[in-house]
Amino acid sequence: MCGADVHQLDSGGCTPLFYAVALGHPDCVRLLLESGARLDHQDHKGRTAAHCGASKGQLETLKILQENGANLWLKNVRGDLPLHDAVKSGRIGK
Repeated sequence: MCGADVHQLDSGGCTPLFYAVALGHPDCVRLLLESGARLDHQDHKGRTAAHCGASKGQLETLKILQENGANLWLKNVRGDLPLHDAVKSGRIGK
């Protein structure tokens, strides 16, 4: 990845994988995973990339996470699973 740090955190503890998943960039998600990005990293609110993708209705990138072994049962600090975030956002099944 041209020397880029795939584990770099922003001020909220999110990694580049969070953004690639949430913004719906499957090619970037694959590249980050191939480069060693951590599937189940949790940010300061306990969210994973799966939580962020679910809240944005990004089914394609969520499927990539699931196929690569992401734990979709991790809860955030409120006790919510990615599925809960999808339902709360109204984006489930869209």
